[in-house]
Amino acid sequence: MAVRGVLFGMLLLLMGMSCTQTGLFFDSDLYAISAVWGGGCLLILAVCIRDSRRMEMIRNHLCWSGSYPLMGLSILMIGIYSVHACTGPVSMEGTLQEWISWSLYGSAGLAAWLLGGEARGRQLVMCLWHAAGVLLCGSALLAVYGLLDLPHVVMRVADPAVSASGARLGGLLQYPNTFGAVMAAFLLERLFALPAALRRRAGRLRAAAALLPLAPYTAALLLTESRGAWLAAALACAAGLAAERRCAALLLAACAAPVASAALLYGQLTEVQLAPAVLPGLLWLAGLWAGGVIAGQWMARAAGSGLGLAAAGRARMR
Repeated sequence: MAVRGVLFGMLLLLMGMSCTQTGLFFDSDLYAISAVWGGGCLLILAVCIRDSRRMEMIRNHLCWSGSYPLMGLSILMIGIYSVHACTGPVSMEGTLQEWISWSLYGSAGLAAWLLGGEARGRQLVMCLWHAAGVLLCGSALLAVYGLLDLPHVVMRVADPAVSASGARLGGLLQYPNTFGAVMAAFLLERLFALPAALRRRAGRLRAAAALLPLAPYTAALLLTESRGAWLAAALACAAGLAAERRCAALLLAACAAPVASAALLYGQLTEVQLAPAVLPGLLWLAGLWAGGVIAGQWMARAAGSGLGLAAAGRARMR
């Protein structure tokens, strides 16, 4: 219980600072959170040393762990930067910063994996994930409509090679390319969580809640005008649909309307360079958002019924 609480507190602090401090882009933010994170790791280590049973549980949980790829990559990068530091780097400070960053990435991934090893811990991890998504996406869209006064949320440029509309959404991260990649990750996670929520026995409220984040995440991704994030999201979506062939039709039917509503919102906002009139803009947003969710539910039910009839027909033919 104590270890779970410390892990949750550490991840909460890390997620909060990452969201509100421009993704820990600046050295001062990175060093501050790394110092606190290191202290938390030492505290957990001390607790585990005193409790041999807890240490054994963690050791068993890490056997054949799904965190191995992230840990392996982090250790590899730390090793590369360590060798680079010994051979006389151009910037020792930059090398040290990367060493700290990769150490933080690996240990944070391991902490999330350990916390998610139990049912209660998985709920806490999901709460952190969704809270970060709501904070990043919600604050960005509210700032676009003038309801929040946040500096540098929108990057305005006159070069058409950088932005076709003259404005790109950067959110709290203040960098459109990074913000686009993050929004793509949140969008894909919600997209491929749909099948479980859209089962025929699921209630309408649960289905609506599952569809609710798709439009704002898609709109935020489009408004970044990050072609790299768009391409990565499209490729990841195609790979996911190929892996989930049995529910691909249901996914496409359910997400078509929310994605279309987000595209309409994107077109409306880019026409005014992300500076819409507040009341008409909010009404437009609410209408498109609600329409996308309602239409998505209807199309998902229709697709589910069609798949059910097709399965029944194949069963009769056999």
